[in-house]
Amino acid sequence: MSKLGQFLCLNCMAPMEGHSACPVCGWQDDGEYDLQCARPGTVLNGRYLMGLSQRKNGGGILYAGYDNSLQKKVWIWEYFPHAIAQRSPETGKILPLSGCGAQYKALASDFVDICNEIRRLGVTEPVVPLETVFSEYNTIYAVFQGLELMTFEEYLERHGGKLSPKKALSMLLPICNALGTLHSHGHIHRGVSPYTVFVDREEKLYLWEFSLSATRTAGSELEAQLFTGYSAPEQYSPSGWQGSWTDVYAVGALFYRTLTGIVPPKSTRIDADRSLAPLSEQLPHLPQNISDAVSAAMELDTQERIQTMQTFVSRLVESGSESTAVYDTSKVIHAGARKKEEPPAEEPMEEERSSQSTAKYVVMGMLVMLVLLGGAIWFFVASMLPDIIHPEPAGPASVRPESSVVQSVSESSSQSQSAEDRMPNFFNQLYSDVRNNPQYKRFKFQVKEEYDNNYPQGTIIDQRPVEGEPISPTGTVAVEITVSKGPLRHIMPDVVGFTMTEATEILGKLEGVNIEIMQRYDASAKPGQVVSTTPEPGVEFDPKRQTVYLFVMPDVSVEEGTSRRGEDEITLGDDEDLNPWLRRNR
Repeated sequence: MSKLGQFLCLNCMAPMEGHSACPVCGWQDDGEYDLQCARPGTVLNGRYLMGLSQRKNGGGILYAGYDNSLQKKVWIWEYFPHAIAQRSPETGKILPLSGCGAQYKALASDFVDICNEIRRLGVTEPVVPLETVFSEYNTIYAVFQGLELMTFEEYLERHGGKLSPKKALSMLLPICNALGTLHSHGHIHRGVSPYTVFVDREEKLYLWEFSLSATRTAGSELEAQLFTGYSAPEQYSPSGWQGSWTDVYAVGALFYRTLTGIVPPKSTRIDADRSLAPLSEQLPHLPQNISDAVSAAMELDTQERIQTMQTFVSRLVESGSESTAVYDTSKVIHAGARKKEEPPAEEPMEEERSSQSTAKYVVMGMLVMLVLLGGAIWFFVASMLPDIIHPEPAGPASVRPESSVVQSVSESSSQSQSAEDRMPNFFNQLYSDVRNNPQYKRFKFQVKEEYDNNYPQGTIIDQRPVEGEPISPTGTVAVEITVSKGPLRHIMPDVVGFTMTEATEILGKLEGVNIEIMQRYDASAKPGQVVSTTPEPGVEFDPKRQTVYLFVMPDVSVEEGTSRRGEDEITLGDDEDLNPWLRRNR
């Protein structure tokens, strides 16, 4: 570790001098790290300090980093397709498995092409800026600007789970246009989701985590990272034909999640479950063109789906006679030219203005006199004339005619009945309180329970009909309510040492658990044996927010790490055929 690294938190790169724990994130240096990742404190290119790994997928690993020259935080992506490569514990080099050298080089070239495309997009597009790319340790590193970001999913959770149509459009349309530019250059993202779109402190969105196509397709040579609800159906088959329409599906699903707060079902299950209700059913007041655009973007048949991002954007922002504008279409990139400004109307001459003003005041005065005269006549007719024609018999002044009393009682009853004809609000109340309240005796509750991290156990979190809807004034009223079961929590079982099949069977008995299988090399383990897990055994975790990773010893032969160049090492600095762009931009 460099001397500078001793005074930085290797998790968030905040200054740590004088503190045993990071004052920002609480990290403490206990010397432990993921052995599949680079050793924290490694210095790359004589300049970039590597911290702890932050995210990973089948194509690489993201690290927190620090630019020692400019003294600022950066993000470092490392090309590491661990299904076909391993890290040498002696040298730290990434070495392809036996027989995978050519494939490793080809994918490395694809990784560089992706970096090239990110640079081509430039700083005007909402993507995390790429600062440099270089080769070292027999792999490739891409250094990105160290923006302080959170995932869009985390942002949505902090803002009530969903956004208004106007807010959603203003935030997401720049992402749509960036993808349109990407597609025009022949590239597809394939991984658009709330977990790969990021937000800064000014609520600006950034597209990130561009990845190898093989890591976004099930059944490919690399471990696929697909996002349930957002990955298009063609991504679940290696023979599926992918294109710009694949990203259109993901963005449609992203809009669905953003507007409703509901994660769409897995694309391969929508037909079987018939579980994707149109936006117009979820949000009755949403402009119809937005609902139609999202539905067309999420068509399962690629031939029926919207094909380009430009078409999707134009469908989103088109105005309809039945809807009001929710976004200023003049701000949409590539949405068309601005309208020509109309010349200002000529102002009337001074004399004309004076004449018009005088006439206006005369007319207003006459109207006021007519209103006052009409009011006086109405008062005379309504109040005095009946007494003159039919005078009341003498009696106490406080006694009112019987018909007047009956009318007053009738009006009061009508108002009371009107309130009873509307569905009351049960949301955020304890079900036990509502069930035992005599006021709600005529309501028959149909109860469904769901785990929810935001509401305590027993709290009503949804109702149908909703508050204020008309209901029958008499008889029993059926109400469907959803009651929180409280946060869903599990204790991670100890499956280390079990086979992968045994471990997945054990975890499959826990409700809602999503399992990802990763490879990890351990000389003391047998092929197919679980060598570690995340979370660790005994740790409590939330299956709705956390994926369980099983790290399994692969059943393949690997070459031993070597400090000298072998036939399976890539040599980007010398290989004239790999990618000349990298050499020009080193």
